[in-house]
Amino acid sequence: MGIAMLGCSKIIVNSTLISSCDPDFETKFIEALESEFEENLNSCELALAIQFPVEAIRMFRNKSIAYAYTEAVFGGNGRNDCSDAFRHAFFNAINARDVHHTIALEFGKAHECDTPNHLYMEKSMDLYNNEVGNLIGKANKDLNNDQIKLKIIEAMRNGELKVLQDLDLNGLPKTGTTTKSSLGCI
Repeated sequence: MGIAMLGCSKIIVNSTLISSCDPDFETKFIEALESEFEENLNSCELALAIQFPVEAIRMFRNKSIAYAYTEAVFGGNGRNDCSDAFRHAFFNAINARDVHHTIALEFGKAHECDTPNHLYMEKSMDLYNNEVGNLIGKANKDLNNDQIKLKIIEAMRNGELKVLQDLDLNGLPKTGTTTKSSLGCI
């Protein structure tokens, strides 16, 4: 990896102050980030987090907000269903609102980079819903989370998001799985 910064920046992650001029910055930053958010990042997310540390922290904090809003709207956080479509769109909308939309979109792609080939339909659905959310966030930077939620619900009601249908008993794609619009989700 490698990081190029002009001057030194200081970042607080998980109550740890880390200087970008510290020769162990990358290791310390990733360890603190993974510890704070209790999540192991994939190789693509790690590379972007090092390149955009402040944005990474902001977006990883948005993740719990997206899960909470999805829980409030759907009563849970599913996989490949309407709640999944909402969560991806909402998460990317608030990320695009809070950081530059291009960086938010790249993080959305990075999250899916290690998805196995047999889950290509799931990955395709997630990336599509990420893009819809990204456009909503980019166009509505002045809206709060509740207002963004309403924009995502409107997009769902208009059939602008995608969900998978004809899944196996575990809710995973199988031969014959297709996408459908979000009409009827809400």
